[in-house]
Amino acid sequence: MSFWRALALFSGLSVLMPLITDICLPAIPDIAKYYDAKSTDIQQTVSLLFFGAAIGQIVYGPLADRFGRKPVIIITMIAFSIISFLTIYAPSTGLHGIARFLQGATGAGGLIIVRAIIRDMYEGAIATKMLAYTMVGSSLMPILAPIMGGHVTEWIGWKANFLIVTIFGILVTFSLIFWLKETGKQNLGALETGKILTSFMLLFKSKIFFWLTCITLGPFAGLLCILAGLSPVLIDFMGMSASKFGYFFAIIMIGNLVSSVLAGKLSGILSNFQLILSGSIVCLISGISAYLLTLLEIITPLSIVLPATGFMIGFPLVVSAATTGAMAPFPEMAGKASSLIGLIQLGCGAATSLILGLFSEGTQLSFVIALMLTGILSVIPLWQVYKFTRN
Repeated sequence: MSFWRALALFSGLSVLMPLITDICLPAIPDIAKYYDAKSTDIQQTVSLLFFGAAIGQIVYGPLADRFGRKPVIIITMIAFSIISFLTIYAPSTGLHGIARFLQGATGAGGLIIVRAIIRDMYEGAIATKMLAYTMVGSSLMPILAPIMGGHVTEWIGWKANFLIVTIFGILVTFSLIFWLKETGKQNLGALETGKILTSFMLLFKSKIFFWLTCITLGPFAGLLCILAGLSPVLIDFMGMSASKFGYFFAIIMIGNLVSSVLAGKLSGILSNFQLILSGSIVCLISGISAYLLTLLEIITPLSIVLPATGFMIGFPLVVSAATTGAMAPFPEMAGKASSLIGLIQLGCGAATSLILGLFSEGTQLSFVIALMLTGILSVIPLWQVYKFTRN
């Protein structure tokens, strides 16, 4: 596969989660009205989406190692397309939440198997560069999806957003069938429970894997807080329209896109630790700034959006370098390593967003506190990461 065709295919898979998340963010208040529920109830479906994605992490890696990357991702994408269509017709909030859980569980397969394929095909700085450029694709979708979702919600209604997701899933499925070639070797023992647990234990015992995974938890927790908490703050509390919210959210993700490109450019210049250090500090400063602005009683859309933008600038600097660094020592079980990393990252993020929803009081306060705490979490493991990556 050529570089650009590979990048296009990897990007198509990596945008699934931001698409199913971000296109529906402006519609949260309308979905709540449709089900005669509170916005915080629908906010919890975002957490369920990522809990599904987190559980999916431990499935796709072993399956991809056992049966190969291509058949697993194609079957998963077929299921994803069907579930996305059925989500439109969920008759209650509870069933809508279950459908979103399953949508997350299938949508997660894209990024998990992309990581394994990249590890199959590339090494070292080139792997970091490809993953960083793949994250450019997953940064473009959050720019476009909320804008599109906001206008679609106002013009047609929230259900049309899920129809768009269904069509996208079908297109990606056919692209995989015609473009993707198998990159992994089948491991006949990959699904043996004992071997899976042994592999996970081996990964956990690696201090490099453990600490590089830990350093990504703060950024991922902050990301989930932004995804789940921003819409209720800006639309319900500050009275912003769905379409205007889409543009404000796009500002945040433009920062993330620029930073993803920068991470790819810098991967051949700076060490992994230098990239991680830079991103962690940016996340910390952004989180603290959000809380300080509230303390100073500066409460405007920009006082929320700008710190969130800063946080998402730090996100790819940390995650692209830390993820490739954590997987690098384990080429023989790239699928399992990718699964375990995803489980930990998304599980932590989903739990954080669920807690945010439970403690939401209808203003920006719980959101800015959560962003500050996740910023602090982003720098706590730095010393350990330095000790185990300096050589």
